Amino acid sequence: MSIREKIFAVLEDYNNRHTIWREEEVNGELEYCEIDDDIINIFNEENIKDVHIEHTGMLDNTSITIYSVSVAWIENGKLCSILNYQIDDM
Repeated sequence: MSIREKIFAVLEDYNNRHTIWREEEVNGELEYCEIDDDIINIFNEENIKDVHIEHTGMLDNTSITIYSVSVAWIENGKLCSILNYQIDDM
């Protein structure tokens, strides 16, 4: 699986959860992780250091919150990016 495919798998997982946050039980206690943590783990596994991840809330009201997630990285000397992936929190 390519790096791009791995990132899209993480993005789709978070979109199915409807947020950019998740809870994980560690040693009997809940810890909060954000999408950046899971994406950066992909780059750590691939030993890629030139990475930038941004997420921001684009719209927030009583019925929906929309987040935008962008990722840029250097892979084999080339700039790669996934820009403005939308995650809806309904």
